[in-house]
This record gives sequence, structure tokens and C-alpha cells, in this order.
Amino acid sequence: MILFINACIRKNSRTKQLADHLINKFNEPIEEINLLNQHFPLVDEDFLNTRDALLKGRNYDDPLFAMARQFSEADRIIVAAPYYDLSFPASLKQYFEQINCVGITFKYAPEGYPIPLCNAKQLIYVMSAGGEFVPEEFGFGYVKSLAENFYGIKDVRLVKAVGLDIDGADVDKIMEDIIALKISAYASGLPAFFDAENMSQEQLDAISKVFGFLHTQKEETIRNTLLQMSRLPLKQPKTFEGFDFSNVRGKRGDALKNLPALTAVYAGRNLAFIGPPGVGKTHLAMAYGRECCIRGMKTYFIK
Repeated sequence: MILFINACIRKNSRTKQLADHLINKFNEPIEEINLLNQHFPLVDEDFLNTRDALLKGRNYDDPLFAMARQFSEADRIIVAAPYYDLSFPASLKQYFEQINCVGITFKYAPEGYPIPLCNAKQLIYVMSAGGEFVPEEFGFGYVKSLAENFYGIKDVRLVKAVGLDIDGADVDKIMEDIIALKISAYASGLPAFFDAENMSQEQLDAISKVFGFLHTQKEETIRNTLLQMSRLPLKQPKTFEGFDFSNVRGKRGDALKNLPALTAVYAGRNLAFIGPPGVGKTHLAMAYGRECCIRGMKTYFIK
């Protein structure tokens, strides 16, 4: 089941148009929750005390947790959220406040880090923005960090269309290109020009494959460039997969297994590897930098 979280507000939302094209790709049952129609309770002390008491008593079937149960049981999550004030509409934050429930969407290990309880293996975040200044840290980055670290969803993807309100921008063309390139849509997502040319389905499929190839090549080029500029070793790279976490000891030893999620980066925190010689500090630092490059972040390694 696909859970479609619709945080769009406008009737003719461009973000919703992108999301609709994406959803049409999947031949799966869909449940939509339209946040505009939700009346979220005020999260005050009384609400928190009530919720905490229900969770402590493991009353997970209470109606208060209906959205959390729905999220936890979904196979795939699609979030449609326009870019508002460096982030997303407030209703989406209210939604996450409702579904972040210990015992339903995640639980805590004795050491204090979250253990995911959700079923979904993929989350796709769809957004559009009028301008070109679209930093992702407080919008997509926030959702990505939640998904990877609390919900255990490692395949988190971003589909976006930006620059839609710039003077002279051909909005329809931008939307069509984004749909074709980012979503690899079939005929319904390609520019109307192709219909006018009376192209066959085979030709349309071929064009869609070309867009997908170009997008893949672009991402690969960006990753390779970032790795070359990082001064990290390329011939024998240090990776998280090549590190033996079973040899790590200490109270926070298990927490190191969450390093590939890059939680510190997305949270804007510093990270230091401290320990005696030979325990793998340099290996982990290199692996962390490599993972940053793979995800499109500039990295510079100094030993």
C-alpha cells in the first residue's frame, strides 16, 4: 500500500501535479491523507500527558494513534509538500508530531538511539518552488533524517521542480522536463509536443529512457567530481561496508552502526572520532566523507 501524504494547499498545486504523475507510475493501492482537511489537536502539556500515558500502557489501538499506525503499516510513502519559507507547510510538521510515537513508528534502545518499527522501504519527497534558492536542510533534509533514523527507511528520494515563478520562465516546460527526467514518466508525462508529432508508444518509451540515462549520468558525474575533489583515496576506498563494527566496544558502540545515515550532518552537528590507535577512527572518517560525496555533499579530507 502507498501512503500519499498530501501537504499541498492550492487547488492547482504544481507540487500535487508532480506527485500525481509519480503515483500513476505505481500499480499499487493508495491511501491518501490530505493534511488540509485534518484538524490536529493542540500539542500542549495535557495532550502530551494523555499520549504518554496511552503509550506507556501500550494502548496502541487508541484513535489518537490512527495516523501513526497507518504510517507504520505502509509499504511506500509519498510526501507532496510545496517549498514554504525554507521548509514546508506547518501542517506537515503537525503530522510528524502525531506519528512520532514510541512503540508504533519507532522505539528507543537502552542507549537512547531510535530503533525503527515501520514497514516502508522507500519514501519519495515531492516539492516545487517559485525561486532557485532552495536549500534542502530544513525541508527535505529534515524528512530524510526522520525517515532514515527513526523510521528505518533507507531509500529516500527527492523529486523537485524549481524556478517556476522567475520572470520569463516557461512553467509548463519546466514541469514537463522534471516529470520526464526525474520520474521517467511514460507518454502522459512527456511534453504535449510529442503528441503533436504523432509519435508511437515505442518512440515515447525510447525518449523516456534517454532522459533517465542523462539523469543517471549527471548524478554519477557529480559524485565522481566530489570524490576527486575530496582528497579521499579512490583506488582502495574506505567504506562503511568494509568496517568491522563487531570489534567496537563501549557504551556507544552500537550507535556507530547508524553512521551511514549521516545524522550529524543533517542535524548540523559536529562529529569527532576519539579513541586509541588502531581502532578504525581514520577508516570511519574516510567512510563518512565518502558517503557525504555520494549523497552530493562537498567533502575535504585532511589527515
